[in-house]
Amino acid sequence: MTFSFERKLILFFSIILIGIVFIVLATFRNSKSIVETNQWVQHTHKVLYESEQVLSTVQDIVLSRRGFVITGDSNFLKPFFASTRRIDEQIQNLTKDNLSQQGIYINIVIRK
Repeated sequence: MTFSFERKLILFFSIILIGIVFIVLATFRNSKSIVETNQWVQHTHKVLYESEQVLSTVQDIVLSRRGFVITGDSNFLKPFFASTRRIDEQIQNLTKDNLSQQGIYINIVIRK
């Protein structure tokens, strides 16, 4: 069975149209995946930053305690108490998107 030129042309454009639709759908799915990956990368950077802040605060606590123990000067206790309050806020910020981590932190704080 032979096809006329018009049928061949319609078939060709139909195949091209189906191909374009497939490419558009694949591109949409890929861009959605890229956006999601980018959000996770930004989240990771935020967690790393918050972790560095917690570590810095812990170092402040250690240095304040050490200064007080060595010198007996109560001026070293002011940064100690300020850092102790600040670390609670920082850990809450660090774990605000994961309720199971917050539960672990709350259990640790209660056991103090």
